[in-house]
Amino acid sequence: GNRLTSLPDSFGDLAKLQVLQMNGTRLFNLPASFVDLVALETLELNGIPLTDFPAAFGRLVALQKLVLNNGCLLALPPDFGGLSRLHTLELNRNQLSYLPETICELRALQTLELNGNHLATLPAEIGRLASLQRCGLNANRLAELPESFGGLAALRELFLSENKLAALPESFGELALLERLELNGNCLEVLPACLEQLGALQRLELRGNKCAPGPSCSATL
Repeated sequence: GNRLTSLPDSFGDLAKLQVLQMNGTRLFNLPASFVDLVALETLELNGIPLTDFPAAFGRLVALQKLVLNNGCLLALPPDFGGLSRLHTLELNRNQLSYLPETICELRALQTLELNGNHLATLPAEIGRLASLQRCGLNANRLAELPESFGGLAALRELFLSENKLAALPESFGELALLERLELNGNCLEVLPACLEQLGALQRLELRGNKCAPGPSCSATL
């Protein structure tokens, strides 16, 4: 394995660095100067023990893709919404228990993957992510979705299996482009009426809910 455990303070001087991949290193923190990497477009940090990002992380305005799966992240910085060009955010299997409201400002975001975290709620204005096409929230602790959720007008794939959802917001029926919806292993007792409004829906999975008519309540419409 890679034994790199720290980066020097001078690392931020790499003003033209566009792609940085440090998967599988032993980095516990990033230097404060990291936010000076103003040309950075792709950052991959899979499997590192980082618990948080440095302050002013939102200054990485060129960042388009951020991937840190299988890590130890506890929180995202308040200024995370400053990453105005970010189109891909993958933070699967970390320890995130909440998201900052500013994440709703990521208007360029197309892919949001937060499977296997500890999220009990989502920001109230999550529906402002107007470019979002794919959203992965499997294996969290979500008991409800914000009413704004129906504002995700570009959403095509939504993964909400293994949560605690007993109902869906009425606005859910406004997801006019939604093609794939997975709600396996939740607490739905009745089939939400709003699902009937999803005219583009091609695949619906409802295994392991109380509403399921049989052991495999999965349908391709």
